[in-house]
Amino acid sequence: MTVLILTTHLNRGGISRYCVNLARGLHAAGHRVVVASGGGEWAESLAQLGIAHCHIPIQTKLIVSGKVWLAYFRLVSGMKNRQIDMIHANTRVTQFLSRLLARRWRVPSVSTFHGFYRPSFIRRVLPCAGDRTIAVSQAVRRHLVADLHIPPARIRVVPNGIDLESFAGTKGKKEQFGYPTHVFLFGILGRISEEKGHFLAVKAFARLSRGNFYLVCSGRGKKEAELDHLIRSLGVSDRVRRGEWNAERFLDIIDVLLVPSRKEGFGYVVLEAFAKGVPVIASRTGGLEELIRDRENGVLVPPRDPAALAAAMGELAADAHLRRTFAERGRREAREFSVNVMTRKTEQVYYELMRKDGES
Repeated sequence: MTVLILTTHLNRGGISRYCVNLARGLHAAGHRVVVASGGGEWAESLAQLGIAHCHIPIQTKLIVSGKVWLAYFRLVSGMKNRQIDMIHANTRVTQFLSRLLARRWRVPSVSTFHGFYRPSFIRRVLPCAGDRTIAVSQAVRRHLVADLHIPPARIRVVPNGIDLESFAGTKGKKEQFGYPTHVFLFGILGRISEEKGHFLAVKAFARLSRGNFYLVCSGRGKKEAELDHLIRSLGVSDRVRRGEWNAERFLDIIDVLLVPSRKEGFGYVVLEAFAKGVPVIASRTGGLEELIRDRENGVLVPPRDPAALAAAMGELAADAHLRRTFAERGRREAREFSVNVMTRKTEQVYYELMRKDGES
């Protein structure tokens, strides 16, 4: 089977990671894979794996943009000598592009929805959900049915998978980041935004006694200046460090990961922490509740509640036994969310469509 995977770009982020992991998994399973995107830092990793990448001018958020039609004609022209059997789209504009291509080539299409979307009029009348819709969690599935009116019978839930091998091996050391071994590091990883909880994490951290506690924030975003201002205003500049590190290195040095998101469709970073044996405190929201069972493999706290988050941080910092328990359970459960598992479940969706197409 030849699969065309569409996404807006291949820069750092959850959707890009999903597309690269899925492409690698399908390639390893013997399928021919082409990824089409606006390019990015992870495009080179596809080339190293022997996976074709087609650059298209699609970096826009508007389905009415002329870039969508430019991308359409580039793919129609560039794929003349390739027989595409399945199209798999992953962002709003590429879902619309997929709809156009599927009609042109008369092939089935799949759309993966990675989170929660504003139920605008255009989304409701033109959801571009494909012949099958993949939701990355049960929470996203409920949202697609209730808010975007996608028929439940067309939706399949396939949780994201991570490359477990990249999170194995020797752990890094705090000294490599300029911290003494004895300090306790909380960490938050992801795009700097209100939605991802960076501001909440800083407010909660400021409530802790000074001690040997430090907070490390890895990520970039449009609200960096606002976050820096908050850090200074709360008087924690000497104990909060900002930067950008890859997930593997970052998770090597922290003692507890914070995921205080307001909304989260799935929670890739939770699985990455599980694989690294890092305990997690997360908001009780969206797909996070499907990964974390409160007090069994992590801690859940109410969203937007700095006092509750601070209390959980203090508790885990003081209880090494509880941290070890969460770490051990997380490592075991991460195996259930490998790239191979995600690939097999996605293949099942493809074959279901191919059988249906063959019967019609």
